[in-house]
Amino acid sequence: MERESTEHGPAADEDLKRSVAGLVTGEPVDPRSQEYRRLEDPGDDASIDPGDRPELREPNQLSEHELEARAELARLMTGLSYPTGRAEILAAAYENGADEPTLARLEQLPDGRYDILEAIWEALGGQAEVRDMPPGESIEA
Repeated sequence: MERESTEHGPAADEDLKRSVAGLVTGEPVDPRSQEYRRLEDPGDDASIDPGDRPELREPNQLSEHELEARAELARLMTGLSYPTGRAEILAAAYENGADEPTLARLEQLPDGRYDILEAIWEALGGQAEVRDMPPGESIEA
């Protein structure tokens, strides 16, 4: 008799085969048949992102959702030369594959010059991120 595995002994092979038999043969058995294995109901406040807890954030710190949105904006502005204007911003976003809702938001940007990505972010209604300087460092003008 040829064994299926050299990792375990014949008895262990049979136990493993029995333990996955329902999965292999596709038996219609609910894997969460015991109550303690059932998924919990999300509840009334399911729309709240558990990772976005404003009460735990530092003041002026962006949420995870805001960070992702700003990173997506930065991706869409790849190849853009600053300072730039509204028309160049729209062209860069279109070339980098922006979806229709994003293009519609960018079309609402006020005319003017944008010196950095943060200026575009703030013009779209994004919160400015304020970072503390490490001790002993300063910005020299």
